[in-house]
Amino acid sequence: MMLPLKFLRWFCKPEYLIDVEGDLLEIYHQRIQSKGRKAATWCLWKDVILLCRPGMIRTPGGYENNMTTMIRHNLLISFRNFGRNRTAFLINLCGLSTGLVCALLILLWVADELSFDKFHDMDERLYRVMVNVPSPAGIHTSAFTITAC
Repeated sequence: MMLPLKFLRWFCKPEYLIDVEGDLLEIYHQRIQSKGRKAATWCLWKDVILLCRPGMIRTPGGYENNMTTMIRHNLLISFRNFGRNRTAFLINLCGLSTGLVCALLILLWVADELSFDKFHDMDERLYRVMVNVPSPAGIHTSAFTITAC
């Protein structure tokens, strides 16, 4: 038996092995006729290595990757730590929620500023007229202008 197929049988899930091995052998025999045995073997190695993807690799020890078990375990540990360190947990939770709210408000503000007058066809030719108004505290700049009638 060829070494690439041994490697394939070692890492591939059993439910995919029959189909994948059959397809690879069929392509291998076609390449032997067109390119020769040595080039076909190198191409077989390349094809087997390209099949090393997370969906194809067999899980060690027969364990399946169970996301719900992992999430449940992480939540259990989080609640245990919450029970032990309530003050630190609440401080961290308040800091996280405050940071998220600030980030979202800044994102909304920037999106609003960037979308100002973008509904016009020639928005790059728009200008904003502003006025400087002197006051006792200094000069106040305003976007509102008063027209004289």
